[in-house]
Amino acid sequence: MRDTEIAANGHTMHTNHPLEEGEHPAGRRRALKAIATGWWSILFAAGPAHSAPPALPAASDLAADGATAKAQRVPVLLFFNRVGCPYCERALREFLKPMERDPDNAGRLLFRQVEIDKPSKLVDFAGNATTHRKFAQQFNITLTPTIWFVDGEGNPLVEPIVGLRTVDYYGYYLDQAINESLSKLRKGT
Repeated sequence: MRDTEIAANGHTMHTNHPLEEGEHPAGRRRALKAIATGWWSILFAAGPAHSAPPALPAASDLAADGATAKAQRVPVLLFFNRVGCPYCERALREFLKPMERDPDNAGRLLFRQVEIDKPSKLVDFAGNATTHRKFAQQFNITLTPTIWFVDGEGNPLVEPIVGLRTVDYYGYYLDQAINESLSKLRKGT
């Protein structure tokens, strides 16, 4: 049985919540579900509390990227990372994404990201179907982040940059690798 009171505004208020005889519990469940749905939509309307980590264009067809790299005589920067790697996220956020967006780098190299712990589909430089995980194994990637600079056939041009070395010099290491890779490609060696 419900206790009923008349509120100051003239509306009826129920102060006791047990079901009255003959009242169906489904009506109360629907009301509670509507309230819960409303709260969830308010809580998550703006999306997740954190943003997605930065990323470069995913490697998907390296044979096509290789053909572009050959035609333009530029290296392909292969950024190998793993999900949840804080050093990878920092390298992307502080160095690679700004480099990719920099107009001075347009036409100097192709950026591609390979996630070593994902089975995402990939066509390698030879045109063979593989996955990100298997492709990374071909390069013997065990530590992340690792950056390889390769020619249009997937051949390494310089020593890889493994790990997030001293942050103060990381940009220098990247610039040095880019310049050396470009020099090798343009000299034909």
